[in-house]
Amino acid sequence: MADESYKGPRFTDSAGNMGWSPGRGARLRQEWLAQQQKESEKQQTKPSREPSRAGEKGEDKKAEPDHCRTGHRKDGSTYVWCDEEGQGRKKDPCGSVKDPHGKEACYNWQSLKETLQQEEEAYEEAQKRCPEAPPRGRAGWKPYVGDSTVFHCGFEGYLENHHPTPENPTAECFYDKQGTLVDDSHPYSWCQGTADQYPASDPRHVFPDLGGLVLKGFPAGLASFVYWRLRKR
Repeated sequence: MADESYKGPRFTDSAGNMGWSPGRGARLRQEWLAQQQKESEKQQTKPSREPSRAGEKGEDKKAEPDHCRTGHRKDGSTYVWCDEEGQGRKKDPCGSVKDPHGKEACYNWQSLKETLQQEEEAYEEAQKRCPEAPPRGRAGWKPYVGDSTVFHCGFEGYLENHHPTPENPTAECFYDKQGTLVDDSHPYSWCQGTADQYPASDPRHVFPDLGGLVLKGFPAGLASFVYWRLRKR
């Protein structure tokens, strides 16, 4: 009886029946089976196109980037903290906090710190915008309005002519009697101008304005007092 599982070459005997001779047919069947085995082995040794999983076949396990968390500020804007270090991204400072409420409070605190840092950098940049000479009649500047003898030793003052905000403070610049900019290197440096984060009419100019009365007013007022006391001698 013919082997029905055999799918290789068959032969026709003298009577026209399909089959194979005991010698040649068996040999050809063995050759066919050997060829099939080679094809199977070739398929098994062919390199897989699928990406290998880390840790298999002795490969070095690559560290997957950690989860990045998105926080929301009170003004509706968002910020992202990432666990991955390097590549210009910050490490999550709240990653070790397990309690959900504590983590939320931690993110809110980090958001506040980030905002204050950005505002401080904007304030420092405004301080650097003072021109070396008084900007009299210059576009984008206006004269200081108020009694400059209280906080600025009676010097000549100018402000940038735009509405101040914590993100974009107005530079406030003062110049002594010789027209020299009063800055950190001036003998009366405490009488120099301080950038304004809020208009003078805004209560926040008193506090928390970085250039306001609470944070800058006392040393400036004391410097002005000393300046005028020395002038009267």
